[in-house]
Amino acid sequence: MPSVSSSQSKNGSDLKNNKKMFANRVLVPALDVDDSEILSMRWNRVGFHLAVALHANIVKVYNFAESKLLLYETCRGHTQPVTDLSWHPFHPNLMATCSLDKTIRILDSRAQKWAACAIMESENVCVKWSPDGSTLGIGSKDNFVTFFDGRNWKRLTRHMVCEDLNLVTWNKDGTLFFCSNAFGELAVYKWPSMTTDMTVLAHCGAVTGLEFDHTGHMFATTGEDGALGIWDARSIICSKTLCWFKDQIQGLSISHDGKLIATFTDSMKLDIIHVKSGISVFEMPTSYRITAVAWHPELYLLAIAGYCRRSRNNYKDIQQCSVIQTLTLSQTPVAAETAAETAPAETAEEAAAEPTPPPQTTTQATQWFGAELAGFCFVISCTLLKGKGDGIGFTLTTERCRTFAVEESCVEMVDENKRNDRIAA
Repeated sequence: MPSVSSSQSKNGSDLKNNKKMFANRVLVPALDVDDSEILSMRWNRVGFHLAVALHANIVKVYNFAESKLLLYETCRGHTQPVTDLSWHPFHPNLMATCSLDKTIRILDSRAQKWAACAIMESENVCVKWSPDGSTLGIGSKDNFVTFFDGRNWKRLTRHMVCEDLNLVTWNKDGTLFFCSNAFGELAVYKWPSMTTDMTVLAHCGAVTGLEFDHTGHMFATTGEDGALGIWDARSIICSKTLCWFKDQIQGLSISHDGKLIATFTDSMKLDIIHVKSGISVFEMPTSYRITAVAWHPELYLLAIAGYCRRSRNNYKDIQQCSVIQTLTLSQTPVAAETAAETAPAETAEEAAAEPTPPPQTTTQATQWFGAELAGFCFVISCTLLKGKGDGIGFTLTTERCRTFAVEESCVEMVDENKRNDRIAA
């Protein structure tokens, strides 16, 4: 039985390190987003942009650079609350949004315009890209799922699925399509034939969260029965159920390495669970009602969206405001010491030479975004100068991010001076 002992020892060490990471956490003060509630929040695949869908019929995209969120664009076009959004699995600037106005829109954040728009038969509740990005699935209130071709935006098929549909997704290899409903059922269909594979009772209340980890071997569900279920993705069997929650769980998010699951309840509390042990490693009460959580795709960084009520200084009324906070986990001292002990000894020649810069993660992201934004500002400069008949130049590149109108007048850029006022400390 040495393998079992070794596995238990490894899990215990992993759990201990995770707890130490939370001891070195950094919680950034809340950033005001809008007066309306955030209904959905997602990172793009590389973690440069964070998008939020709002009850005020708009979508806001934030740029993440140097551990700060900066408002990048505000997208208008929907006429009813935006219920869900989904980033393309490979294209970092392509995002699909769905709304109660019965439309589906595709946003190209680099071009600053809607790339496509489709009208549906019913109000939309959820949207999801297939793992290969070839298909877009939309769930509606009429219990139908509609599929679109992700290359030319043409409608493919439309199928009736489970009653009171609320969530849809694919497994990681794209062979199964999952649907959940308000009765706690999890319906599994074979893709692309959409023939029923199985239907299981996942929760005693409505399913509120459904997400796969990065490997595709595991997925997790949450429900209004206060339970968190961890499932084997190949056998569709619930391998672990955590039921210590006293309140309804409203959603979840799995970390980039699949080791941690963040959940939130309707009692203004954040809970983070270690997957292998099933133990809660961190709990945090909040001063606002949490509406969404999202782990960064490459870092131990959790974005928390909420809706709060607070009094205004010069007024006697109560203001309602949606906010975003980020929780960052720093490297543990134990991990740093271990890395130092295992590192090879440095020679005198290496010590005399210039030090090698550390691997750049966030810096590379910032440089990539800066190059993208600089190119975008060049296009703006060319357009403005050409309109004045002065030819093409770079004289206006220093005044980047001015407010401007684009196709359908659906996107606004925020002035850089105004951005600085909205940066979280």
